[in-house]
Amino acid sequence: MENNEYINQQANQPIDQQTTQPINPPTNQAVNQPAYQPANQVQNQTVNPAVDQPVGQSIKRWSELKNLAVVAIDNGSKVGTLEDFYFDPSANPAANSIRGFRVKTGMFSHRALPASAINAVGTDAVTFDREDMLLHEKDEAEYSTLPLGQSLLNYKVMSESGTFIGTIGNLLLDITTPKALHVYAFEMAGGLRSRISGHYSTFYAQQVVRYGQDVLVIPDAVGTELSR
Repeated sequence: MENNEYINQQANQPIDQQTTQPINPPTNQAVNQPAYQPANQVQNQTVNPAVDQPVGQSIKRWSELKNLAVVAIDNGSKVGTLEDFYFDPSANPAANSIRGFRVKTGMFSHRALPASAINAVGTDAVTFDREDMLLHEKDEAEYSTLPLGQSLLNYKVMSESGTFIGTIGNLLLDITTPKALHVYAFEMAGGLRSRISGHYSTFYAQQVVRYGQDVLVIPDAVGTELSR
């Protein structure tokens, strides 16, 4: 009974106001989804991050992470701010991997911080060991060709049968393991009611069938759920 009361309380709160108490669902009730469920297990499910945040995982909206300070631990200096991230859906689409962060180091300059170099993504800062771990994007073929995560905002969402569902308004990132960052879910842009309530329709990143130039394609069943 206590778990049900807790889940109901959490579902009515914006994600940034929720506590981190683990949710223990009743037996056979799939409340918490693992980070990498097989596509056939999540294909037709939508996600409510207020309830479905996996136990032991840390899920953050991109809007909460952007502009965080980026700090080198060796000398304690702030080297810049978090500007964007390098998104790689091609190697393993189900993983929705993030290869690193793009760090704004000056008014017109930026560097790449590989995910492998990140120590932690905290409330107030992203930390890594040494400033020389920052890379020049133009000198690294991987980072110069990867799409930037910020570009996913305002992508159109289309069902496989060609029905327009809406547009992406925010991204949910799994930052539990900084060296294995990935996009966990997509949050739809909402109207006035969503902005007032703080509740937005959301679906798992694993449910994306394909990424186009400015379109995400999802299964028809997921599109139907999002349109209700």
